[in-house]
Amino acid sequence: MDHYYPDIRSWRYKVKWQFPRDKMDYNFIARRKNREVVENFINDDSKIILTCRKYDYLSDDYNLINISDFIEAMQGQIIDDKSITYVGCLIELIKKSTFVVSTLNQDMGHLAILLRKPLIYLNRRMKKDTVQLINPLNTPIIDCKSVSEGVEIYENM
Repeated sequence: MDHYYPDIRSWRYKVKWQFPRDKMDYNFIARRKNREVVENFINDDSKIILTCRKYDYLSDDYNLINISDFIEAMQGQIIDDKSITYVGCLIELIKKSTFVVSTLNQDMGHLAILLRKPLIYLNRRMKKDTVQLINPLNTPIIDCKSVSEGVEIYENM
């Protein structure tokens, strides 16, 4: 295996992608107990949209889950930072989701991109170069005005 070391002696320390992207591994595997917590929370096989806030989006095709509701429901679970963690449950919840609605400065948005789940990003208008730097796997990021518009854009891609 090759070892890559970042160059921190010059201006290049600011370049985040000094390592070959094809050698980076983003296969996050949470513990089995995290998966069990998520499966107990989600009891059907409908398409899921995971959100960071409450949005008014009604659809028979999608089940809208707010992360706050999930955290509230998790309060009854034993989270011991060893077998069940918030991040582990979030990873499993994102994996089960069809879309994630979040900003690009939240953990949920970052994890969605690295887990290759389409990200609906509302009214933020980011520069293409900025998006490319934080999206090494070219996950679809849909910049739009509403959740329904984002779903429609993705379904028509």
